[in-house]
Amino acid sequence: MGLFLHKLNPLTEFSISLGPVYIERLIESSLIKNGSSDIGRLSGVEKIQGYIDFLNGRTKKLNKKESLFVDYFKGFFYQQMAERSTEIDNKEKYQEEALAHYQAYLKLAKGTEESRYYSQWQVGRLQDQFNYPWSIVKDSLLKANAIDPIRGESINDLIIHYTSISDWANAYTYSKFTIVHFFSRNPIAKRRWYVDPDSYNGNVLDTHITICRHLNYWSEAETTYRQLLNYVVEHIHEFQKIKKPLLQIVEQMYSDRIIDKMYTPG
Repeated sequence: MGLFLHKLNPLTEFSISLGPVYIERLIESSLIKNGSSDIGRLSGVEKIQGYIDFLNGRTKKLNKKESLFVDYFKGFFYQQMAERSTEIDNKEKYQEEALAHYQAYLKLAKGTEESRYYSQWQVGRLQDQFNYPWSIVKDSLLKANAIDPIRGESINDLIIHYTSISDWANAYTYSKFTIVHFFSRNPIAKRRWYVDPDSYNGNVLDTHITICRHLNYWSEAETTYRQLLNYVVEHIHEFQKIKKPLLQIVEQMYSDRIIDKMYTPG
């Protein structure tokens, strides 16, 4: 694999399709090949800064499409630096850089490649962190879904927002949409950029049950409970990975008193 990595250019659509772990390995391999053998000993922000320095050093030699991918990777790496930074000022600075580079990439990028979805999704998340008006954040997250309709993470972010402010009607709209389009349809075999299992597994049903209870949609909540039980039986190998609250709910389903519990508002 090492020899193969030396021959790959990280700034191509094919390389991006391999996912973030492979991209980091490609860049690190290129740095080592060019004499930066100490990159392997760095960690955290310093290592990621090395990746950005590598990209900056190549800008004069790139064609138009490669230059476009530089913006994508800078957005990704600055966002990674923000997540690893312990200083608030640096964290915000890196987030600003990430947002600017993602937006620059989206302005010129065409098509439906995964990098466009991921960029648009992260734009929405970063806008939310910077307290942009919700209408702008929502528009960004919906645009992400339009780019790649088999990815459910951006819609899940909408559900998280609406449940956090107890807007159960809007939460229900997107939760219902998620069950129809994403539940039990994890695209991990076709996608590489941070596919979130909770946007596709039993947690989707768990969330919908909570929303239905708040709206007094008892019949639908009961039906979804039954669906959740079937899911657990069919995916028992995944069950240990599911969050503890969901495990507790499913345990309750084995009780003969489930109907009584269902009609007791929580």
